Amino acid sequence: MQDTRCRAVHAGRVNVDLAAAEAFLAAHARVLDRRRFRLLMGQADPGSVVAALDAYRNPDGGYGWGLEPDLRSPESQPGAALHALEVFEDIAPATAPQAVALCDWLASVCLPDGGLPFARPVTNPAGCAPFWAQADPTVSSLQITAVVAATAHRVAAHDPAVAAHPWLAQATRYCLAAIHAIRDTPPAIELAFAIQLLDAVHDTHPEAATLLDRLGAHIPASGLVHVQEGLAEEMMRPLDFAPTPDRPVRALFTPEIVAAELQRLIDQQQDDGGWTVDFASYSPAAALEWRGYLAGCSARPGLMTVGSRLRRRPDRLLLGSPDRRRDAPHHAGGTRFAMSHSRRRPTRLPEAVPQSPRSLVPAALALCSADPARDPSPRSSTPLDTSLEVGSPGGVDGRSPR
Repeated sequence: MQDTRCRAVHAGRVNVDLAAAEAFLAAHARVLDRRRFRLLMGQADPGSVVAALDAYRNPDGGYGWGLEPDLRSPESQPGAALHALEVFEDIAPATAPQAVALCDWLASVCLPDGGLPFARPVTNPAGCAPFWAQADPTVSSLQITAVVAATAHRVAAHDPAVAAHPWLAQATRYCLAAIHAIRDTPPAIELAFAIQLLDAVHDTHPEAATLLDRLGAHIPASGLVHVQEGLAEEMMRPLDFAPTPDRPVRALFTPEIVAAELQRLIDQQQDDGGWTVDFASYSPAAALEWRGYLAGCSARPGLMTVGSRLRRRPDRLLLGSPDRRRDAPHHAGGTRFAMSHSRRRPTRLPEAVPQSPRSLVPAALALCSADPARDPSPRSSTPLDTSLEVGSPGGVDGRSPR
């Protein structure tokens, strides 16, 4: 099955070396990312991926413990919830009860307006990026709420329990109201996440089409939007706005632009088989984990970039200090939740681990976006064993995982 997938990836202009990516993962990556890769290659079952994810799970149903590599504190966090939801999306069509439990946790930590804070109080800041550790937990963030909710909607496409969860409806209402209140051009990162949310609910919320047209007008034909206060070359690119083929947001870009962006990403696989990230990590462990995260997604069919869910840095933090809060411009949704793509280097980063020169993310099976018939997904048709309810020790229901 692996040989079949590799031949498909190398068809046409695609030139992703999945064997090299797998070797990179074996040498450098977390068990979770290795199992996600094997699942996407058709070599693992969904239960093994959920079991690996459970290492980061807390008894409250949320996730922490460094699931977000630059947020290593143990308590459950919205940023870690995003990573967990990505896994629940990957295991489709299988479902896991942990996804609903995560929605329960998200409902318990959302603010009165329905939004999520950028981060909850960090109990152990060692190895944590300051933008996580110093975030104001009392202000809703449109950007993190939008990207978490957008990912949850993709899970809901195959998981009826997630689709029916009250938290998802509440978060979606908050995002739609905050997006409706946007009048001026929003920061690039907020714009990308808001557009992804609108794309995710386009089929179920009639107002999303109008809002998508309105926000889409802020994206130039090139699809390049400069990241506010980022480096001169830092841009949100077409695949940050429209990572998934055959969705309404893809209509904002010509096929030629999409093809060029896909090839650009494909070409950035490194000699060691992995991909580099374009920001400084805040611990040696995180530096490798981000690379493993990218390589673990390199076999994902149809989804051309994980960057829009990887890069998390506020353009300008809303911190706990009232003075600092006054420095942050007001906009609908409060705290700006941005991707690590926008991570402008702080004045001093003595603890940061420098990365390789600027690079983006993998795009294995890139031409699947232009020609869905080329998607030879080997995803196993075997459903997830419904008796697998791993989580806290002994499993969610007290049974041991198999």
